[in-house]
Amino acid sequence: MAEVQTHPGWQARQLRPLLGVTRENLLEYARAHGLAWVEDESNRDPRYRRNALRHQVMPLFARHFPGSSASLARAAALQADTAGLLDDLARIDAQRAIDGDRLDCAVLAGLSVSRARNLLRYFIEQQQHPMPSARRLGEALHQLLDARPDARICMRLGEAELHRYRGGAYLAPAAPPWAAPIRWRGEACLRVPAAGVALRMDYVEGKGLRRDRLATGRVMLGVRQGGERLRLHVGGPRRSLKNLLQEHAIKPWQRDSLPLLWCDGQLLWAAGIGFDVDALTAPGEAGVLPGIVGPVGASVENTP
Repeated sequence: MAEVQTHPGWQARQLRPLLGVTRENLLEYARAHGLAWVEDESNRDPRYRRNALRHQVMPLFARHFPGSSASLARAAALQADTAGLLDDLARIDAQRAIDGDRLDCAVLAGLSVSRARNLLRYFIEQQQHPMPSARRLGEALHQLLDARPDARICMRLGEAELHRYRGGAYLAPAAPPWAAPIRWRGEACLRVPAAGVALRMDYVEGKGLRRDRLATGRVMLGVRQGGERLRLHVGGPRRSLKNLLQEHAIKPWQRDSLPLLWCDGQLLWAAGIGFDVDALTAPGEAGVLPGIVGPVGASVENTP
């Protein structure tokens, strides 16, 4: 446990200035100065491992090995120093290896195994995903380093998935379970479970899809099933969504959760790709503009 601790995304540091003070000294000071305090009842419950160590194991250890508490404290301090140095080393390696949400596998492969493992651990922490077990982390590193240069891998790490794509490693939330498309009935905000996102349907003028087209048709929202086609340009062909996803460099693990909108069975909108040109509004015409608000767990209700 560190005396000063920061986490990715935090605006402040977490301070523990009394770690080096024993409980006995704290109690003595509090009693001498007439201080009152609150005892958390759970701190006495031996069902928690920390309490079993504190109340059962450590007293027995101290009885047989006097001075062991001070020795363990010194060892912990050395481990904290080591952890800090490993973080410093990871930050140095990250300058060459990490660009936004991408970890360069070629740089990773050029490091020693222990240094590469340290960098991968740092990458996962910076992406704000829970740290996997040491065994799982080792398996992930093995797959990243030993896969063919053109190989695409996907490995589950708790609630996240580790992907390798075009020589880079990426972390992404695990794909949501399959869900059927849902029907849009004019709501301003709604969740699309199949895509794992919440959408806004803004009523606008001169932008988006023609409102009268949607009002008279059966509008469905979901993800691709295969075979979808979209015409993006006037006079252009109706092209396969599969090819459009590749051309727009949509990452493979994002393609199957991309929200789509159909009207009467015809694809009219694909997030990140565009609208069917035949369904677009004219200047001044009433339209509907769909857009992603956030993940499906976002505080958005299916409201009219």
